[in-house]
Amino acid sequence: MKAINNTTIFLGIIISIFLVACSEDSPTTPKDEIESKTLGVVFTSDYVNGELRWFDIEADSLSPNKITLAQDSRVIVQGSQVFVLERFGADNLVRLAPSKLDQEDASVLYQTSLEDGSNPSDLIALDSQTAWLGLEGSAHLLKINTAVSAKGKTLKTVDLSKYTVSGNISPNLIKLSLKGDTLLALLQRLDMYQAKLPGLIVLLDANEGAILDTIPLKTNNPTSFAWIENVLWVSTQGVYNDVYGCNSDSLRGIESIDFEKKKSTVKFFGKNLGGGVSSFTVDQKNKKIYASVLGVDGGYSLAKVDLETNKISKLDEIEDTSGFLYWDTNSDLLFVGDRSFENAKLWGYDGSSFFEIKGKDVLPPYNMAVISYEE
Repeated sequence: MKAINNTTIFLGIIISIFLVACSEDSPTTPKDEIESKTLGVVFTSDYVNGELRWFDIEADSLSPNKITLAQDSRVIVQGSQVFVLERFGADNLVRLAPSKLDQEDASVLYQTSLEDGSNPSDLIALDSQTAWLGLEGSAHLLKINTAVSAKGKTLKTVDLSKYTVSGNISPNLIKLSLKGDTLLALLQRLDMYQAKLPGLIVLLDANEGAILDTIPLKTNNPTSFAWIENVLWVSTQGVYNDVYGCNSDSLRGIESIDFEKKKSTVKFFGKNLGGGVSSFTVDQKNKKIYASVLGVDGGYSLAKVDLETNKISKLDEIEDTSGFLYWDTNSDLLFVGDRSFENAKLWGYDGSSFFEIKGKDVLPPYNMAVISYEE
């Protein structure tokens, strides 16, 4: 047997003491003791002031705390990360720490200035440190590093100017989506703010940003898109009428995309919905679409579309659905931003009845996301 000298024994004792000390200073928390928290994060705005508010997804009241942001902002959740796109007149990318929202300014991990007039519209993550950032006011699509140390540094710029209507500055990118290794960009292609051409979906390589193909829509002025299984659904609002409403006709509605064939078909027309679709959200599990419909007189209403029966029904309890619609998959709840004049409210809907999520001194709800994280 090999002899062990005194020096070896002494070093072993020192290492053991060091390991014990480290374990006491930095104890590990058993997984069953880690608390998971889910918050609804709501951006509110009266078009002058903007505030971020939040609530426990299982509660019915907003936190009294708030974070002040630019009046035209959009909150986006990707994984366990919270971003805010400060849009028209501000042009900033903000990242927040969800566990520090109650500390207000301390929750801001960074606020990065973007190109003036770029009007950021959407962000979709490839992983925890890389994302694509869409710009509505610029012909550029940006690949960025979202890490705290990088502060949204641009890694790659994709030029989409060939899809811009002549005489305009951008093709009006409003939404991004991922399907495998393909990035989808939804373009409105406005001409001096007028929707004269059908919308367009551009397909790109999600890693390199190379343009692969396009899918033309049947109707004008797309407002959003979302997947249900392997079908991509697109909402379109069409052109405004003389009172800034939308006519109830066949020039707008909800389109269905056959992704393999790169073909779009209008499945639900505006004449059946009651107007143009200003926004929508999808319940993937139950195959339903909830649509905010801009009617002939300029008012907004809520429609539910059952994709299994093709039945359209109206949910008349909400006066003004122009704020937003958001379906939370985990809680199976629909959230609605009601921007009724001097009576704005945030509503939840459980499939049978609406309930109000109350708060003090809350600005009209503008958009929303849900974040789950470990404390």
